[in-house]
Amino acid sequence: MNNRIKELREREGLSQTQLAEKINASQQSISQWENHLKEVPMDIAVALSDYFHVTIDYLMCRTNQYCYDDKQFSELNQEIAQLSIRDQRLIKTLIKSMLEENKK
Repeated sequence: MNNRIKELREREGLSQTQLAEKINASQQSISQWENHLKEVPMDIAVALSDYFHVTIDYLMCRTNQYCYDDKQFSELNQEIAQLSIRDQRLIKTLIKSMLEENKK
């Protein structure tokens, strides 16, 4: 789980202090979790899962599939389905472009 915390935090461009504030923890605890010095309590794992919108299994490195079906994604899918095929392709292109930009 510890590597995933750092991976997700860095992907979001957050410092340890910023993440700590968002999940009601200390910067020292974030550091200890990321450096495998301390186990992550279950309530914090749930808070991290909720904040990053990933599954607990993803946090625990039990899977590489991090998304889960929730209301937000379901609603977004329904809204996209109402768009023209052309607009759906534009959204797909935009998402791919954003993903490529994030790799840099």
